[in-house]
Amino acid sequence: LLLDQMNNLYLYFTLHVTVYFTDVLFADHPKSVSFVPGVESSLLVPGSRKQTAFMLGVLYCLPMVLLHLWDYAKVGLDLDGTVRNYLRSNLFRKYLNYSEATRNKVEASDMQAALMVDTRDASEAYTDLVEIIRIAGRLAIILGFTLHKNPGSWFILILMPTLMMGWVRLRGQVYLDACNKEGAEQLEVVKFVHRTCESYTIIAEY
Repeated sequence: LLLDQMNNLYLYFTLHVTVYFTDVLFADHPKSVSFVPGVESSLLVPGSRKQTAFMLGVLYCLPMVLLHLWDYAKVGLDLDGTVRNYLRSNLFRKYLNYSEATRNKVEASDMQAALMVDTRDASEAYTDLVEIIRIAGRLAIILGFTLHKNPGSWFILILMPTLMMGWVRLRGQVYLDACNKEGAEQLEVVKFVHRTCESYTIIAEY
C-alpha cells in the first residue's frame, strides 16, 4: 500500500514543478513558490536558470526509474495470484478436514465453484481495494493542490466527489444484483455438468 503511493507522491512533485516552470524558471520576474508547505524557494541554483533547469530535469526523470522498478516488482509479486492461491489452498484444506457426514452435505459442484469462482472474486476484490486506496490518495493530492492554489474552488471540489458517490450509490446495487445473478447462473451450469457426468451411463443408455 505504501509503495503504491509513490506514484501519487510523484504526481504531487510534478504538479509543483509545472507551477515552478511557469512562475519562476520561465518568468520575467521570478516569484517564490512552495514545494513543501511553509517553505518558499526561488531558483534552486541561485543566479542560474540553466543549472536550475538541469537539476529539475534530473529530479523529474530519476523517480521514473524507481516507479518502473516498482511496477516491474509488482508483476513478479503477482498479488492477485498469491491471494487467490492462498484462499484456494486453505479452502480445500478445510474441506479435506470435514467429517464424513459434513462432507456428504457439500456437493462437489459447490466446492468446485467455490474454488474456481468465489476465490477468484475474493482475490479480485482485495486487489481492487488496493487500487481504490491508490486512486483515493491520487484524488486527495489533486483536490488538496487545487484547493491550495485556488481556495475559491472549494464548492467544485465538494460537488465533484458528491456527484461521484451519488452515481456509485445509484448504480452500485444494480451492478451487484447483476453480478449475483451471473454467479448463480454459473453455479447452476457447474452443477448441471457435474450431475450429467455422474449420470452419463444412464443418459447414454436412454
